[in-house]
Amino acid sequence: MGGSQRVLHTLAQGFGERGHRTELIGIRPSPEPYRYHADPAYRHTTLYPAPAARPVLQQPGAPRGARP
Repeated sequence: MGGSQRVLHTLAQGFGERGHRTELIGIRPSPEPYRYHADPAYRHTTLYPAPAARPVLQQPGAPRGARP
């Protein structure tokens, strides 16, 4: 999601610098966080404290719901 995240952080920074109260809200933090601005002019909040667990991939041809 790098491109869309960069756009949202850039827009939030621009709104914040112009005096608007701005907050980005994410669902989970990134497993590899990146700081887009050294001193952001906006708040950033995540709803869950940890990155999402990696999904368990289903084996090809296995019945639905079967685990490896």
